[in-house]
Parts: sequence; C-alpha cells; structure tokens
Amino acid sequence: MSLTAKLLARDQSKNGWPERLLPNVFVVLLIGTLLTLSLGAGMWFALGRPDLTAPPPVPAVTPTGAQPPTPAIGTPARARSLTVAERLDSVKLILAIVAGFGGVVALTVAYR
Repeated sequence: MSLTAKLLARDQSKNGWPERLLPNVFVVLLIGTLLTLSLGAGMWFALGRPDLTAPPPVPAVTPTGAQPPTPAIGTPARARSLTVAERLDSVKLILAIVAGFGGVVALTVAYR
C-alpha cells in the first residue's frame, strides 16, 4: 500500500468524508455568521440606529397630487424609519461584503 493510500485511509471516516472537514466547515460558517452580524450592527450604528420595528413610511400624496418633499440629507435617521428598499439594499450590501471575503478565502485555499 502506497503512502498516499495510507494517508487517505487514515483520514477518512466511515462515510467517506475526511474527519477534519466537518470542524473546518463549521468554523468557516461560524466566522461568516459573525461577520454578517457584526457588519449588520455596524451599518445600523452608522445609519444612526434607525427604528427597524416601525413599518416603512407610506408615501403620502398631497391634495394637489404632488409628492411631499423628501427629508433633507442631514435629517437624523431616528426621525424616520427606513423604507423597504433601503432595508433590502442594506442586506444586499452586507451579504455582498461577506461573499467577497468568502471568495478571497476560497481563492486562497484553491491557490495553495
């Protein structure tokens, strides 16, 4: 039996997966989850801790049919709740950042 076959036989569990693979996958998933939560909390603080429990604002139409003015750029986020589009854009941004880190890790592992 060759050395490679011995190493593979030693590293395989009963179901054919390497024994060290499952803990590594668990650690990577844990790091991804912690990164997602920390980026979400950081973005929430950066936006001024807006109220996420309030329903999104309904665009009001004035009697003349014109849209009311939008809040100024400097308006604190606590003064209004986030719209659905803003909430979804925040989630997309967080997941894209985490996916980017995962891609860098995958490319590094594949290169080695």
